[in-house]
Amino acid sequence: MDQQIINIASKWNGNGLALLFLITLLFSIFLSAIIGIEREVRGHSAGLRTHVLISSGATILTFISIYAIPVIISAFKDGSFPSDLSIYSSSYDASRIAAGIIAGFGFICAGTILKTGFTIKGLTTSASLWITGAIGLLVGMGLFLEAIIATFITLLVLIAFIYVERLLDLKSSKFVLSSSCDFNLINYVQEMCKINDVVIKKTTTELITNDDKTYQQVSIIFAFSTSKNSLFNLLKLFNANKDVEVESYILKGKSKKD
Repeated sequence: MDQQIINIASKWNGNGLALLFLITLLFSIFLSAIIGIEREVRGHSAGLRTHVLISSGATILTFISIYAIPVIISAFKDGSFPSDLSIYSSSYDASRIAAGIIAGFGFICAGTILKTGFTIKGLTTSASLWITGAIGLLVGMGLFLEAIIATFITLLVLIAFIYVERLLDLKSSKFVLSSSCDFNLINYVQEMCKINDVVIKKTTTELITNDDKTYQQVSIIFAFSTSKNSLFNLLKLFNANKDVEVESYILKGKSKKD
């Protein structure tokens, strides 16, 4: 498939390189848009346009490395452009520019990672940006079939594996705590979890108004591997604190709601 596209572009005398560039860039945009739409639908900050631009940039830079630079060198040496595009991909080492592209991905991906309370958000979106850039590299190098396979696997991970995570969350222990807004509930929970060697996987915090009174509520999902004894000790500490109310809890299948 890869060589067939190059052969088709080679038949366009004088415009073969431009045609190959157009096909390559459109292919990169199409594959990255598929991943970007999935992120956009789920409401993540790095959505369709970000993924398309990351992949397109990687493709353009890789294309320059493989095709444009050898073309310029050949034009200066021989005074004309080679008619056979297949010689470009074998006459220049593209790994140097590819290494720089990969390093650049790191700075962009790091910008999507945020820490909120105990939860670090944006890791999956950061990883999807990273692999989208890698797909752009594959397309820029002319590995179209391999890029399709990578896109399919990426979508499989993003869409199907989320249900596996949700299943683990359902089987994990969970506490729902509340307190007055004057009490620093987040820091207190963090301190108690450190003392009892309890690992928090996810937290959500919200302010609730009831009968003209506003209080804070924190829902905590613990790591699936956390022992029930550690959680039971943690629960006793929360119940002993008069500033904290345990509204409900689930200890790996056994639950209680006040």
